Amino acid sequence: MILINLLPPELRRSRSTGVNPVLLAAAAGIAIVLTCAGTWAWVEMSRIKTAEATLAQLDEDLIAATARADKVRAIDKEIAAFEALHGTITSLITRKVFWARTLDEFASLLSQQGENRWTREGYEVRCTGLTIAPIAATQARGKAAAGETVSYSFRASFKIVGEQRDQAGDYVQSFFQSVDLSRFWREHGFVGHAEDPFRGDTPRMVADIGRVVTDLPLEWRRVKVLVVPQGGAK
Repeated sequence: MILINLLPPELRRSRSTGVNPVLLAAAAGIAIVLTCAGTWAWVEMSRIKTAEATLAQLDEDLIAATARADKVRAIDKEIAAFEALHGTITSLITRKVFWARTLDEFASLLSQQGENRWTREGYEVRCTGLTIAPIAATQARGKAAAGETVSYSFRASFKIVGEQRDQAGDYVQSFFQSVDLSRFWREHGFVGHAEDPFRGDTPRMVADIGRVVTDLPLEWRRVKVLVVPQGGAK
């Protein structure tokens, strides 16, 4: 059967030869979904996994570096402790005052070896008591120009025994002069003069020995200036 369209051309329905829009939209949607899925899979399987591996490696490196830093800090603490100990020991050594040679020189002075003139001037000197002690910081005379000082008290009791009663004062003055000139006094840090603590004497005749005896208690001061070692502890 033949159908003939008798409508004028402008009223006739034209045949569509294009693509179905519904199918086109569906295809575009599928393409977008596949593209997003592919992009997600690439990011998930490649970039994120790589970043996670890199992060894990960095965490391990951080732990190792922290452990090394802890060791370094521990060594620094040990070094600081040793430096503090070294400073303490150095300070103690610096503050130490040696007495062996000083006492030897004192014994030589009393035994009239060397520079004194006691025998030829007719008298003898005996030490009947000796006390050595550090002077408390509150009693010290402060600091010398070159640094801090350590002071010691050298307390001695002497007996001067002479032949002539009227020369007792001369014996005492001669004794002080001999001490001032001795190595014991000049080389061991004693301050001032030997007669500085002298406040007078009371000579007395002892009939049993036929000699004049003068008791002479004295207290001298020995000072050591502390020199801080070069590059000392902080």
